[in-house]
Amino acid sequence: GYPRNDLVVNTDTKRLRSLLEKKCGKSLKDKKIVLYAPTFRSKKGKSLNTAKEVCGYIEQMVETLPDDHVMFFKVHNTLGTFFRGKKSIENNLIFDEIETNELLSVTDILITDYSSIFFDFLCTGRPILFFVYDREEYESEHGMYLELDTMPGALCYTPEEVIEQIETIKEGAYHCDQYEKNVELFAYNDDGNASERVLEIIFGDGRCSAELERYRFRASA
Repeated sequence: GYPRNDLVVNTDTKRLRSLLEKKCGKSLKDKKIVLYAPTFRSKKGKSLNTAKEVCGYIEQMVETLPDDHVMFFKVHNTLGTFFRGKKSIENNLIFDEIETNELLSVTDILITDYSSIFFDFLCTGRPILFFVYDREEYESEHGMYLELDTMPGALCYTPEEVIEQIETIKEGAYHCDQYEKNVELFAYNDDGNASERVLEIIFGDGRCSAELERYRFRASA
């Protein structure tokens, strides 16, 4: 397992929700938390300023989001200077004041794109949406490690499609055939105890339990 994902499983969610309430300035009681966490865009090794475009998408989604949902936006650490001071999203914009994997612990729906953040979120079993409005351009410029059609969530190309999928999730009618397959491939050991196993294997007295031996065998296979 990934030790950092222990935070996703074990974080005090009451404390995290309290931090988010202070951030956005309103109660989150009975609210579903939607996190939009896109990766950065770059050209010839330099980060592109996508703030205007992305803020426009966020404003569209927030405007039509179900009343019992609240959206937060986690900016990539290379793009902070582009998004600071954007009035329309500043109350719901997360920089480094909250650890990403702690933030995932209270996230009910994750919206991302080509970011690896979805791997960390898989252990929650909660819905993931992929907002890939620039898919053709991104694939041409950067390529993909994995085929998008194998992702554990619906592919959305417009803000309207994102909201439609959120409504489907709210109604309990959302399903993704690829979700469990992705969990089996990438998150089968993310149970909140990975750090303990790593410490035992590295610093233990050499008499690891049968369970630890099993994890060691799978890691080396």
